[in-house]
Amino acid sequence: MAESDTILQLGIEAAREGNREEARNLFGLLTRQDPGNVQAWLWLAGVADGPDQRRAALERVVELDPTNEMAVKGLQAMGVKPTTKLADADASAPTIAAPVSSASVPPPPPAREMTDEERYAAELD
Repeated sequence: MAESDTILQLGIEAAREGNREEARNLFGLLTRQDPGNVQAWLWLAGVADGPDQRRAALERVVELDPTNEMAVKGLQAMGVKPTTKLADADASAPTIAAPVSSASVPPPPPAREMTDEERYAAELD
């Protein structure tokens, strides 16, 4: 796992320095070695060589982690409705709408500090 962490860090450094091709190569290598590495897929999306590669990387993140907000928002920004087996299963289940009053809506969660990955992704958009 240490090798994966090293490759990830080298890719992040390359991306931050603006060397997108090197970063893309490193993240591509890492996603082949460790296909379940969500961070590698997210960063690969951030340095993708075009919208098709970006979409594929984000869709892979959603497959691995259906609740990953960055990937879901990234796909939505591209005009793509994220699909997952979980979401597809839920879509087929009948739903019953309950009346919503303002008293039953919980307050929004407190703001949190963005991670480096989130800041980098936001800069790309």
